Amino acid sequence: MSNERKQTTILFIDYSNIQKTAMDMGFPVSFEKILENLRREYSPLTCYVYLRNGYQKCAEFFANIGFDVVLCLANADFLMGYDIHELVAMLRPSTVIIASHDGGVRQVADKIERMGVTVKFLVFRTSEALSTFLEAKDTLDIVQISTPNQPL
Repeated sequence: MSNERKQTTILFIDYSNIQKTAMDMGFPVSFEKILENLRREYSPLTCYVYLRNGYQKCAEFFANIGFDVVLCLANADFLMGYDIHELVAMLRPSTVIIASHDGGVRQVADKIERMGVTVKFLVFRTSEALSTFLEAKDTLDIVQISTPNQPL
């Protein structure tokens, strides 16, 4: 197997986590705009969204805008962390973007970063919402990239 990095990006979103943070902040998140803006900067882009079982309408929405949908029975962090590690080993991307606000995948992010993959977190860049576990990481602002016509 080749050890060569491909100039590709993989996006992982923990929907419940990001949606709860957005609702707590009173900010509606446009996942279409996030995808549109990220695709301008990172191409090709493979996208995964982690949803709890029972979110069938959300699953259809995300599938229709280009995400691979992963349904979870409970907390998405474990499954998303496992998938991040496995997909990075298999696909050898240059960049991984992670959208999760609770720190559950920080350890995996640190590990794949040591493997030479650039890791970015998609966050709400406010003092109240930016978790301390992300302060030293490269971040992309959800508010900025989900607003129409905003450059990254």
